[in-house]
Amino acid sequence: MKEFFIDNLLAKVIAVFFAIILWAMVKGSDQGVSTLSIPLTFIDVPAEKSVISSANFVEVRLAGPRSLLSSNVLRQSRVEISVANAPLSQEQNITIEPSMVRVPFGLEVQSIRPSILEYRIEKVVAVLATITPTLIGTLSEEFDLERVTIKPQEITLAVPATEVANYKVVKTTPIDISTLKDSAVISTSIMIPSSISFSEQEITVAIDIKEKSLQRTLTQVPVITEKAFLPSPPFIKVTVEGRHSVVSAINPFALEAKVDTSGTVESIRGLENISAKIIAIEPRQIVLIDNESE
Repeated sequence: MKEFFIDNLLAKVIAVFFAIILWAMVKGSDQGVSTLSIPLTFIDVPAEKSVISSANFVEVRLAGPRSLLSSNVLRQSRVEISVANAPLSQEQNITIEPSMVRVPFGLEVQSIRPSILEYRIEKVVAVLATITPTLIGTLSEEFDLERVTIKPQEITLAVPATEVANYKVVKTTPIDISTLKDSAVISTSIMIPSSISFSEQEITVAIDIKEKSLQRTLTQVPVITEKAFLPSPPFIKVTVEGRHSVVSAINPFALEAKVDTSGTVESIRGLENISAKIIAIEPRQIVLIDNESE
């Protein structure tokens, strides 16, 4: 047994050494860094008081396993700042320490920006604020925005007495309308600092859109006659009007202009089951050339 450990001792030591280095490399490749915007949460706030701070979020640089840095649990991160015993209406400075940052176990806080926060405690008053929907993006060209309705139209906020003028109107979180193909009712929330409290309630925005009407001239619509006649001209123009999606999808080469024995265009085959109105036919009168006489 002793000889087993002694034989080729140097080779075994080297193998163990390289195994440790390889393990360290693999372990190190699983580590990473990420910068996250983390909200501030003030605790120990006195009743009927509110906190006004110089920032609502801080940028925190974190290091640790990549699996944690990409985890959804990271969304629950926060910075807890106690304001117990802070005097009323006086500016205070506080240094944000890594111990105040609440992140999943296994992550290291490397830096915090800004690291110094200014805040003050103020009395709060009730303010009835008007809610304004925030729409972003542009509707597709085939739609018109008819009406936007928000419910409720107003909401009661608990606002610091010195900030009342800033909260007469509040906006919703952005609502992207660029992908809408039909009217919709969307649940949303209001954009206010975490220091402003309000009674939780559902806020909805009803967005009514209407498809535009489109007028389009279809060229190269073939004229169909009896075999004994050749039409002149052999193609005509047909102007139609209807819903944008319907009219824009019409293929003029799938249509046929049918003429009677006098050469008058009497109907357009292919439009019978399409909800589009014929506005004009040019020309409506076709010259019929006797094919046999030629």
